[in-house]
Parts: sequence; C-alpha cells; structure tokens
Amino acid sequence: MVYKTIANKYQKIGYQVYIKPHPRDDIIYSDYISEIILLNPYYPIELIDLRDDIKFDMLITICS
Repeated sequence: MVYKTIANKYQKIGYQVYIKPHPRDDIIYSDYISEIILLNPYYPIELIDLRDDIKFDMLITICS
C-alpha cells in the first residue's frame, strides 16, 4: 500500500502523519498504518486551510 510506505517514511523522521480519506474511501487505514491520525472524511480539506489554529508542515496528495 503506497499510503503505508509514505506514512512510514515520514514517521521515521519525526512527523505526525494525518490521513484525510475521501468520503467514499472504504479503506480502514488504521489496520495498515500505525500511529496515524484520521481526519473526518466528510470535512472539506479546503476548510481546514482557512483555519488559523491548524497548520501543517507538509501536505502530500495521491490522485487529487
């Protein structure tokens, strides 16, 4: 799973990994990737960007 490879790479260098699944995504990421935080799939990512209290160092997207 490509998500696991990416998550493991960044966890090893000290990043906390968050995954924001697509609303129709049926993968249970926590079964494959440990120590991740899953964001609500129904909360639009565009709204997260507008919040001043939430900041990310890096964002990675696959097929977006």
